[in-house]
Amino acid sequence: MMKNNTIKYFIPGYLLILCFILPLNFYIIGGDMGIGMQGSFYRYQVTGYGSGIIPLNQDLGYIMTGIYDGKTAISIGIWTIASFFLAAATVVALMTNIEPHKKRAHIISIFMFFASVGFLVSIMMQYGALFNGPAGISIPLGVPILLLFSIYCYKMRDTFL
Repeated sequence: MMKNNTIKYFIPGYLLILCFILPLNFYIIGGDMGIGMQGSFYRYQVTGYGSGIIPLNQDLGYIMTGIYDGKTAISIGIWTIASFFLAAATVVALMTNIEPHKKRAHIISIFMFFASVGFLVSIMMQYGALFNGPAGISIPLGVPILLLFSIYCYKMRDTFL
Protein backbone atom coordinates (compact mmCIF):
# COMPACT_ATOMS: atom_id res chain seq x y z
CA MET A 1 0.00 0.00 0.00
CA MET A 2 1.26 3.47 -0.86
CA LYS A 3 1.97 5.94 1.90
CA ASN A 4 -0.21 9.02 2.21
CA ASN A 5 2.35 11.38 0.60
CA THR A 6 2.88 9.02 -2.31
CA ILE A 7 -0.85 8.95 -3.06
CA LYS A 8 -1.01 12.70 -2.55
CA TYR A 9 1.43 13.28 -5.42
CA PHE A 10 0.66 10.19 -7.51
CA ILE A 11 -2.92 11.13 -8.39
CA PRO A 12 -2.25 14.70 -9.65
CA GLY A 13 0.88 13.53 -11.48
CA TYR A 14 -0.97 10.71 -13.18
CA LEU A 15 -3.82 13.03 -14.13
CA LEU A 16 -1.39 15.53 -15.69
CA ILE A 17 0.18 12.76 -17.75
CA LEU A 18 -3.24 11.42 -18.73
CA CYS A 19 -4.50 14.89 -19.57
CA PHE A 20 -1.65 15.93 -21.85
CA ILE A 21 0.44 12.93 -22.93
CA LEU A 22 -1.13 9.47 -22.86
CA PRO A 23 -3.49 8.55 -25.69
CA LEU A 24 -6.98 7.47 -24.73
CA ASN A 25 -8.06 6.12 -28.09
CA PHE A 26 -6.44 4.51 -31.13
CA TYR A 27 -8.36 4.43 -34.40
CA ILE A 28 -8.33 3.38 -38.02
CA ILE A 29 -10.19 5.73 -40.34
CA GLY A 30 -12.86 4.06 -42.49
CA GLY A 31 -11.78 2.79 -45.89
CA ASP A 32 -8.23 2.43 -44.57
CA MET A 33 -7.69 6.14 -45.19
CA GLY A 34 -5.44 6.50 -42.16
CA ILE A 35 -4.68 5.73 -38.55
CA GLY A 36 -4.40 7.83 -35.45
CA MET A 37 -4.33 8.18 -31.72
CA GLN A 38 -6.28 10.62 -29.62
CA GLY A 39 -5.46 12.13 -26.27
CA SER A 40 -7.79 14.31 -24.28
CA PHE A 41 -6.63 17.56 -25.94
CA TYR A 42 -5.06 16.36 -29.19
CA ARG A 43 -5.21 13.88 -32.05
CA TYR A 44 -2.26 12.58 -34.02
CA GLN A 45 -3.17 11.02 -37.31
CA VAL A 46 -1.42 9.69 -40.37
CA THR A 47 -3.30 9.70 -43.68
CA GLY A 48 -2.46 9.71 -47.36
CA TYR A 49 -2.70 13.49 -47.21
CA GLY A 50 -0.03 13.78 -44.53
CA SER A 51 0.39 13.43 -40.82
CA GLY A 52 0.19 15.80 -37.93
CA ILE A 53 -1.12 16.79 -34.57
CA ILE A 54 -4.60 18.27 -34.46
CA PRO A 55 -5.27 20.07 -31.16
CA LEU A 56 -8.78 20.10 -29.74
CA ASN A 57 -9.21 23.82 -30.41
CA GLN A 58 -8.57 23.18 -34.12
CA ASP A 59 -11.24 20.45 -34.11
CA LEU A 60 -13.64 22.94 -32.52
CA GLY A 61 -12.72 25.44 -35.25
CA TYR A 62 -13.59 22.83 -37.87
CA ILE A 63 -17.03 22.50 -36.27
CA MET A 64 -17.55 26.28 -36.22
CA THR A 65 -16.60 26.66 -39.89
CA GLY A 66 -18.75 23.72 -40.96
CA ILE A 67 -15.95 21.39 -42.04
CA TYR A 68 -17.18 18.90 -39.45
CA ASP A 69 -20.88 18.31 -39.01
CA GLY A 70 -23.30 15.56 -38.02
CA LYS A 71 -21.99 12.72 -35.88
CA THR A 72 -18.41 13.92 -36.06
CA ALA A 73 -19.32 17.36 -34.70
CA ILE A 74 -21.42 15.87 -31.90
CA SER A 75 -18.66 13.39 -31.08
CA ILE A 76 -16.05 16.15 -30.85
CA GLY A 77 -18.42 18.24 -28.71
CA ILE A 78 -18.85 15.36 -26.25
CA TRP A 79 -15.07 14.71 -26.31
CA THR A 80 -14.50 18.39 -25.46
CA ILE A 81 -16.84 18.22 -22.46
CA ALA A 82 -15.12 15.04 -21.26
CA SER A 83 -11.72 16.73 -21.67
CA PHE A 84 -12.87 19.60 -19.48
CA PHE A 85 -14.02 17.14 -16.81
CA LEU A 86 -10.56 15.53 -16.91
CA ALA A 87 -8.88 18.94 -16.73
CA ALA A 88 -11.14 19.93 -13.82
CA ALA A 89 -10.21 16.71 -11.98
CA THR A 90 -6.55 17.54 -12.53
CA VAL A 91 -6.94 21.10 -11.22
CA VAL A 92 -8.87 19.92 -8.16
CA ALA A 93 -6.20 17.26 -7.50
CA LEU A 94 -3.47 19.90 -7.67
CA MET A 95 -5.49 22.16 -5.33
CA THR A 96 -5.91 19.26 -2.91
CA ASN A 97 -2.12 19.01 -2.67
CA ILE A 98 -1.98 22.62 -1.58
CA GLU A 99 -4.93 22.51 0.80
CA PRO A 100 -6.33 19.02 1.56
CA HIS A 101 -10.08 18.68 1.80
CA LYS A 102 -12.19 15.50 1.88
CA LYS A 103 -14.83 16.80 -0.52
CA ARG A 104 -12.17 17.53 -3.14
CA ALA A 105 -10.98 13.94 -3.14
CA HIS A 106 -14.56 12.83 -3.77
CA ILE A 107 -14.99 15.41 -6.55
CA ILE A 108 -11.80 14.22 -8.30
CA SER A 109 -13.13 10.68 -8.64
CA ILE A 110 -16.54 11.91 -9.84
CA PHE A 111 -14.98 14.20 -12.47
CA MET A 112 -12.75 11.37 -13.71
CA PHE A 113 -15.76 9.06 -13.90
CA PHE A 114 -17.74 11.62 -15.94
CA ALA A 115 -14.70 12.17 -18.18
CA SER A 116 -14.31 8.44 -18.87
CA VAL A 117 -18.03 8.04 -19.61
CA GLY A 118 -17.92 11.12 -21.87
CA PHE A 119 -14.93 9.80 -23.80
CA LEU A 120 -16.65 6.45 -24.21
CA VAL A 121 -19.90 8.03 -25.42
CA SER A 122 -17.94 10.20 -27.86
CA ILE A 123 -16.16 7.19 -29.31
CA MET A 124 -19.39 5.23 -29.57
CA MET A 125 -21.08 8.19 -31.27
CA GLN A 126 -18.37 8.28 -33.94
CA TYR A 127 -17.60 4.58 -34.43
CA GLY A 128 -20.71 2.76 -33.17
CA ALA A 129 -21.60 0.79 -30.05
CA LEU A 130 -19.10 -1.96 -30.90
CA PHE A 131 -16.35 0.55 -31.84
CA ASN A 132 -16.60 -0.48 -35.47
CA GLY A 133 -18.60 1.15 -38.25
CA PRO A 134 -18.45 3.15 -41.47
CA ALA A 135 -16.23 5.77 -39.81
CA GLY A 136 -13.63 3.09 -39.01
CA ILE A 137 -12.46 1.13 -36.00
CA SER A 138 -11.68 2.44 -32.54
CA ILE A 139 -9.63 0.84 -29.79
CA PRO A 140 -10.25 2.92 -26.64
CA LEU A 141 -7.38 1.57 -24.49
CA GLY A 142 -6.99 4.61 -22.27
CA VAL A 143 -10.67 5.05 -21.44
CA PRO A 144 -11.03 1.84 -19.36
CA ILE A 145 -7.79 2.76 -17.59
CA LEU A 146 -9.27 6.17 -16.71
CA LEU A 147 -12.47 4.51 -15.54
CA LEU A 148 -10.57 2.06 -13.33
CA PHE A 149 -8.44 4.91 -11.98
CA SER A 150 -11.58 6.88 -11.09
CA ILE A 151 -12.88 3.87 -9.16
CA TYR A 152 -9.49 3.50 -7.44
CA CYS A 153 -9.53 7.19 -6.44
CA TYR A 154 -13.07 6.86 -5.13
CA LYS A 155 -12.08 3.92 -2.94
CA MET A 156 -8.86 5.63 -1.79
CA ARG A 157 -10.42 9.08 -1.23
CA ASP A 158 -9.96 8.91 2.56
CA THR A 159 -6.24 8.06 2.27
CA PHE A 160 -5.71 10.70 -0.41
CA LEU A 161 -5.63 13.42 2.24
